[in-house]
Amino acid sequence: MKTQRFLPLLATVILAGAMFLAGCEKEKNESLPGTWEYQSGTMELFSSWPAPHDTIIALGDSPDIKKVVFQEDGTAVIWRWDGAETLGKNYETRTYAWRLNATKDTIQLTSPELGDMQWRINSLTRRKLEVSFTFYYFGPEAGSSTRFNYLFQKTVSK
Repeated sequence: MKTQRFLPLLATVILAGAMFLAGCEKEKNESLPGTWEYQSGTMELFSSWPAPHDTIIALGDSPDIKKVVFQEDGTAVIWRWDGAETLGKNYETRTYAWRLNATKDTIQLTSPELGDMQWRINSLTRRKLEVSFTFYYFGPEAGSSTRFNYLFQKTVSK
């Protein structure tokens, strides 16, 4: 008699769990479009020559990427440092195509003139996005790279 009551309860719990997990994937897709403002970040420099070492630098108030707008149509506008060595950083907007990979843990950004970037999603909620990406100086096998870690906050639209 207890088994007859337990099986429907167990089936309900399993079904609710499956629906919750399916909803999480949908939420990740739906929470990415919008305007994301830089909050904090680090730059980690790794070098294998002349001896292996690494250095971590806080980006502070002058990140290389200041803002990102992911649009529903699959385009992203990124406010990037223009590379000029001036007193303060000048930002220019660059447009990329974006999409999530199959496992929804990487944002793939594509630009014919700027090349591709892959941002690893470390954390994504409705209001916070934490990503990291690596730049290799001479390819991954050369041993010198910079990994950027960014925390963005979604701005509230009115």
